[in-house]
Amino acid sequence: MEIISNQIFENFDDVIVVPEGFISTTWRNNACPSICREIDANTSVTIWIDYKNPELRETVGKRFIVSFETFDDGFTPMDEFDTLEEAVTKANQIFEEYQNAAN
Repeated sequence: MEIISNQIFENFDDVIVVPEGFISTTWRNNACPSICREIDANTSVTIWIDYKNPELRETVGKRFIVSFETFDDGFTPMDEFDTLEEAVTKANQIFEEYQNAAN
């Protein structure tokens, strides 16, 4: 079980268990922690996980942002959510849609 906590982001105010099928893509130079689900070698769905405390966030909005990422085009924000569960559901939906379109 992979966990995101304050190991990389010193002031991160939550502990996140990385859901099954996702990996942590958290990197110290990013604005906040992230997890992703790889669709193929060039495509993934990323969930950006902002601080629980809205006053610590860099942007205004909901806490979890789901984005579609391609190697060539970078990140395209898809939607924002209040809970990790909602964000994971949306990311899995995007994953399934992309998989079905590829087949």
